[in-house]
Amino acid sequence: MKSTIPNSLVRCMDLKIVSILLLGFWTIGPVPIDASAQAGAFDDSFLGGVGADEDVDHIFLLPNDRLLIGGSFTTYNGINKNGLVRTDENGVIDNSFSIGSGLLRDDEYLPGVFTIKNSGLGGYYIGGRFDTYNGFPRDGIVRIHNDGTLDPAFDPGIGVTGNNVLALAVQMGNRVLVGGSFGAYDGQTARGLCRVMSDGSLDPTYVSLFHSSAVVDGIHVDANNYAYVGGDFGSFDGEPAHKIVKLLPNGGLDPNFQNASTCNAWVDKILPSGDGNFYLVGNFTEYDGFEANKVAKINSQGSLIHAYDVGSGPDYFIEDAVVQTDGKIILVGSFTTFNGQPAPHIVRLMQDGSVDPEFMAGSGSTYTIHACALQSDGKIIIGGNFSDYNGHPVNNMARLHNDFTANIAGSPAYSPFSFYPNPASQSCSIVGNRSNMP
Repeated sequence: MKSTIPNSLVRCMDLKIVSILLLGFWTIGPVPIDASAQAGAFDDSFLGGVGADEDVDHIFLLPNDRLLIGGSFTTYNGINKNGLVRTDENGVIDNSFSIGSGLLRDDEYLPGVFTIKNSGLGGYYIGGRFDTYNGFPRDGIVRIHNDGTLDPAFDPGIGVTGNNVLALAVQMGNRVLVGGSFGAYDGQTARGLCRVMSDGSLDPTYVSLFHSSAVVDGIHVDANNYAYVGGDFGSFDGEPAHKIVKLLPNGGLDPNFQNASTCNAWVDKILPSGDGNFYLVGNFTEYDGFEANKVAKINSQGSLIHAYDVGSGPDYFIEDAVVQTDGKIILVGSFTTFNGQPAPHIVRLMQDGSVDPEFMAGSGSTYTIHACALQSDGKIIIGGNFSDYNGHPVNNMARLHNDFTANIAGSPAYSPFSFYPNPASQSCSIVGNRSNMP
C-alpha cells in the first residue's frame, strides 16, 4: 500500500490490508511505519511476568513512567513483596527499592494499599489497611524514603483506629490530609478526616467536624489549598453535607460551595476534568435531585453540569478512574455494561459522558479491575483481581494500548502520526506533521 502525503493526510482505501496489518509493520510509500494497536487492546510488551499473587489495589505513576504498585499481594513475579513493589515502565521489578518484610497485619487478613502520594520530601506516603511496615508499627499510614526504607521522622503513634486509610492529599507546609473509615488518630478523635504534620503528629489547628460514622473515600486539593472531600457522610459541623464538601485551608466549610444538597450515595473519586471542572465517581444515582448514575461533572462551586450525561451508567461499582489530557475519562471496576453497552470492567467516556466507541476492550478482564494509571505515552496500566484480559493470561496486572499511533521507524522527527477512524469500515486517515516530512 503506497501513497504520498499531501497536506499531512493519507487516505487509505484498502481496509482489508490495514486491518490485517494493524498489529504489525507496514509501509506508506517508501517509508516504514511502526503501527501500534487499537485503544483498549492488550500490550504484550509489558513484562509483568507471573504478576501479583493477590489483588492489586493501587497504581501510582512515578517519573519516567515507573510504577509503585500496592495491594494485598505477597509476591510479585515470584519474589516476596508484601503489599508494595516498584517496577520500571515495563513492569520489571526495581531491586533498588527495598521494603524488607513490607506491609503486614497482626490478624489473619491480608494487608491492603489504597492510596499513595508523593511526600514532597523525597519519598512517599502509603495509606491503607496494615499494622506494620518492615517490622515497625505503622497503623494505616507510613512514610517511606525513595529507596523504600522507612522514614522514621514521620511517626503516627498508634495511627488510625480501625486502620483503614482510603485517601491522602498533601497540602502546603507538607501537612497531610488523611481520610478513611476511622474514628481516631493516635488516640485523638478524628472522624473520617484529619490533618497531620510532617512529623506525623495530629495538626491541632485543623478540626474535623464530620459525624461519628463518616467515611472519607476521596480528597482533591486545588492550587489554592482548598480541599474537595468525598465519601459517605450527611453532615459537617451540624450542617447538611451530602457526600461531598469543599473545605477551606483551615478545615472549615467553604460557604460558596453547594454543600447541602448533592449526592444520594457515596462519592469515591474527585478528579479535575482539565477544563476547570471536576468529575465525581461513586455509587450515587442523583446529584442535586437530577439523575447522575455513578459519574457526574460539576463546576468548582458544586453545580451540576447538565450537558455531561452518562445515561444509565454502569451496572455495578466503579473502583478507579483516570482522566486523559483530552478530557476523556477511563473508568474501571466490577461493572460489565455502561449505559446498556458492553463494558467488561473497563470503559472510556467522551467529553460529553457518552461511551467512546473507539475504545475496544474486547472481552476485557475476567473479574474486577481495582486500579488504573496512564503512562506518558497514553498507555493504560490496570491492576486488580483478574487472570485474563481479552484472551491473554495475566495475573492481576496488565498494560493496554491507547489511541492508535504510527511512528516512522528510525526517524523520531517524523513522529507521531494518528490513525482515524479506528476502527473504520470504508476508509481511514493517517495524519502527521507535514513540516517534519521530506
